[in-house]
Amino acid sequence: MIVVADAGPLIHLAAIGQLELIHRLSQEVLVPPSVFDEVVVVGAGLPGAAEVGAAPWIRVASPSGGDVVAALLAAGLHLGEAQAIALAVELRADRLLIDERQGRVTAEAMGVAVVGSVGILIAAKVRGDVPALAPHLEALRASGLWLSDSLIARVLLAVGERPVGR
Repeated sequence: MIVVADAGPLIHLAAIGQLELIHRLSQEVLVPPSVFDEVVVVGAGLPGAAEVGAAPWIRVASPSGGDVVAALLAAGLHLGEAQAIALAVELRADRLLIDERQGRVTAEAMGVAVVGSVGILIAAKVRGDVPALAPHLEALRASGLWLSDSLIARVLLAVGERPVGR
């Protein structure tokens, strides 16, 4: 399985101590140079920097389609998102890990299957890797990932957990 990652899921899942769930999704995860720099170099000392930098299963790979990246940048995406989408398209990746809405919509329009931090947690719950999603969803929210109450409720119901009232 070919999996390409943008920075968001790497940062958010590392922040809640669940980066390894990405590794369980795929033996190798590819990240473009700008994503690696965003998480590890620019983000030094922040959640995900040390974990991503030390993960032997995360490999940096550059997209060769500079025209695609340029077009995605012109459409308003950030460099990491643009490179991640271009790499996923070029490699015909099975999944692109991305949280940002505009990037997700763009990738899907280009035929790329996407999954975000919440989707990775759902897959982990289904596999039995995590016993309950509610604490992880609240931790994701605390890490800075915006999740609406209604989304959390829908996700918890979908996996057979009772939503907690706010």
